[in-house]
Amino acid sequence: MSPVLHAGPAKTATKSIQKHLIPRLGRPFQLRPEWTKAVARGREFTPPPPLPADSIISDENLADFAVLTPTHVAERLAQISHGGTVMMIARSPLERFYSLYRQNFMNALMDVRTRPTWLGRARLLSINERFEVDRRLFNEHGIGFFKVEDHHDVETAFRKYFDFVRLPYALLRTDPTRFVAQFCKACGCAPMEIELGAENVTSLDRLDEMLRAWPCPVEEPVMDSLRKLYLEPLSADREAALINLAPPQMTLFD
Repeated sequence: MSPVLHAGPAKTATKSIQKHLIPRLGRPFQLRPEWTKAVARGREFTPPPPLPADSIISDENLADFAVLTPTHVAERLAQISHGGTVMMIARSPLERFYSLYRQNFMNALMDVRTRPTWLGRARLLSINERFEVDRRLFNEHGIGFFKVEDHHDVETAFRKYFDFVRLPYALLRTDPTRFVAQFCKACGCAPMEIELGAENVTSLDRLDEMLRAWPCPVEEPVMDSLRKLYLEPLSADREAALINLAPPQMTLFD
C-alpha cells in the first residue's frame, strides 16, 4: 500500500467522509493534522517525518489553494510522501460556489458573536462581491476558488509526484453506494455499505437557528436583511461564468 491524500476540496462532503467513512477503512489515518495547514498555507515549511506507507490523510486545506498554488502544495507534499495517491472530489462549480459562500457567511457571523451588539453593523460581502474577490485572487495570484476549478493545472501539478484520482460529487447524490465503493477502491480497500450522512449543510434553517440562538435579541429587520443577503443569487453573467468552466476528467473504477 501507499499513502492516500484526500484533499477535498471544501463543500465536497469532506467532513462526512472524515466522520463516517475513513475511520472504518482499516488503515491508519490522520484527519486535519496540524502539518497539512503548514503545507497548504505556511509561508515557511519544515517537513514532518515521512508518512507511513499505509496511511490515509484527509484535509480540505490541501486543496483550497487560498495562499499557495497547486504546484507549491504538490512540491511540499512530495517532501513528506514519496509517491502515493492524491484524491479530490469535483462538484459543479456553481453549486460549490453557492455552498461555500453560505458556509463562509455563517463563519463570519460566528466571528461577530464575540461582539453580538455589532451584528447590525457587520460588513458581510454579498455573493457577487465574493465572486469578484475570488476572481481577482485567481487572475492576480493564481490561487483561491477559481484555481481549484482550474482542473488541468491542478492535476498536472500533483501528477508530477503522485497518482491522481478525481471522483464526481454528483455520484454521491445519484448513487451513494457506488460513491462509497469508488472511494474505498481509491484507497485500496474493499467496498462497504455505509451511510455518509450530511455535515455542515448550508440552509436557511441553519441560518435562522443561529440567529435565534444569538446572545442578544436580533431585531426582525436585521434578520430579514441577513436572510436576503444569504439567499442573494449571483448575477446572470457570473452564474454563466461558473457554468461554462471546463469540466474535469473524472476517475471511475470498474
